Amino acid sequence: MKKIIVLAALATLLSACKVDIPEIESGVTRDGWVRFDTPDRVELSQRQIDAFTTWFRNHRDGWKHEITDTPAKRMILFRHKDGRVTSVLLQASKVWVGNRYRDLSEEEHADLQAILDAKFLLPSEIKK
Repeated sequence: MKKIIVLAALATLLSACKVDIPEIESGVTRDGWVRFDTPDRVELSQRQIDAFTTWFRNHRDGWKHEITDTPAKRMILFRHKDGRVTSVLLQASKVWVGNRYRDLSEEEHADLQAILDAKFLLPSEIKK
């Protein structure tokens, strides 16, 4: 019985180390906090949504769990095809998805900022 409890606890801890973002249908962003009805929100383009989908797919691991009141430098809301909403908070050195966060390298932060600023190339657009 103790083995089962230990294995269940370990499985729970390991699952907290990953973040899977369901398929994104739409999104909005702004500096500070945002809601889908915030007047000065910026709608994400399909190109930005595709880039965020790729970024999160490539960065599923390395997430940590913490419950905190985190100030948002930049907030992004994703609406998914099933109607659920995911909030993403971007800070200089971390990105938060719900109560999970990932430490960002300078390059990773620059990549996310480039997606927000729409200054990026999709893999299919890179000339080889």
